[in-house]
Amino acid sequence: MEKQALKATLRLKNFGRKYSSEAIEQACQDIIKIASAPTVPVIERLLRSNQQQEQPHNASEQNTYGFTRGAAYFGIEGKEDNDIK
Repeated sequence: MEKQALKATLRLKNFGRKYSSEAIEQACQDIIKIASAPTVPVIERLLRSNQQQEQPHNASEQNTYGFTRGAAYFGIEGKEDNDIK
């Protein structure tokens, strides 16, 4: 029994290499609310799930800059829509 507890503790400690301490803390708090007997694999699944949900959100923030060149760059500044072919 003590060996199992030690292994679980070391696995939780190793999560610190991949996940932030805030993410681990939040996952543990969420698991305590949901499960009566949380296990390390369940915590790990929750950490992976939370990490995957955050990644697409960060990618969408990077593409909010818009166009970098105006009409003058393309030589069409001041022309009517009918003139452009």
